Amino acid sequence: MGSTATVTLKAGTKKATIKVTVAKSANVKKNKTVKYSVKLAKVTKKVKANKIKVTVKNKKIAKVTVKKTAKGQITYSVKGLKKGKTTATIKYGKKSVKVSVVVK
Repeated sequence: MGSTATVTLKAGTKKATIKVTVAKSANVKKNKTVKYSVKLAKVTKKVKANKIKVTVKNKKIAKVTVKKTAKGQITYSVKGLKKGKTTATIKYGKKSVKVSVVVK
């Protein structure tokens, strides 16, 4: 399973609550790219990619980027740069989830 977080978004008088589930770890080989998805429950509108912040603790080990968003789903990729372990944080609104990244 993975970590879950509930995010509530407000814009004027409109309000939407979503549930985010992310795998706790991502495994990738050096110089390879693997795609992962985050499923969002109860999303009424498309999630905007520019609202998602992704940070990697050690940028020399892996690169994490958001590839596309759709109603109820965010797809991101993890590219292994060199062998090691690091942590990626995916933040949407005020909630965030940490993902352990292992590059072999």
